[in-house]
Amino acid sequence: MNVNSWLQGLFNNAEKKGEPLVSQELNRSTRHKEKFQKIRQHSVWQTFVDNVFQLVSDNKNTPNYSGMEAGFYHSKSSNGFYLTHIEDFETDYFRFLSDLMVENLQKSSYVVQMKKEEHHEDNGNCIGWEKWYLKPKTKFSDDERLIQSYGNVQIEFKICNNQPKLFKLQSNTYQGYNYHPPLPHKDLWKLLFTV
Repeated sequence: MNVNSWLQGLFNNAEKKGEPLVSQELNRSTRHKEKFQKIRQHSVWQTFVDNVFQLVSDNKNTPNYSGMEAGFYHSKSSNGFYLTHIEDFETDYFRFLSDLMVENLQKSSYVVQMKKEEHHEDNGNCIGWEKWYLKPKTKFSDDERLIQSYGNVQIEFKICNNQPKLFKLQSNTYQGYNYHPPLPHKDLWKLLFTV
């Protein structure tokens, strides 16, 4: 058995199990970071962020933004949104959007617990996922209850054949005597979209 046949067998088995072909820590290149800093200065970026914020903060599945549509999920312990029909936008815009959100959360005392990218093959399509998971720094109130800020935040971005497919964000909070009530999720949306 040569190396190529061994690798082929390994990848075929991973595909059968539904496991990613590649799963690694997500690290942005210097070029990506420079491009992000450059685009932050342009009004096109500000318009994009403002329009996406308007779309997700309305919560009524309002008219879309250039074809992009938002969906929402709300429960006692979870709030979030997802963006679909995003193929007409540049893939980097959603990478920049996740970078902006992570940066804003870190400024608000959140810590990145996990950042990874995965790549799968599905019916000849290359499917990629970028995933972030952030938690607030551990702090206790005067009554010794855990302060959870906005809860734990998960950001995911799906790419299919280098085209953006899905962007979603979810915050999960906890109930109980040992947890301080979470901050309003409307304030989280404002924080996330601060340019």
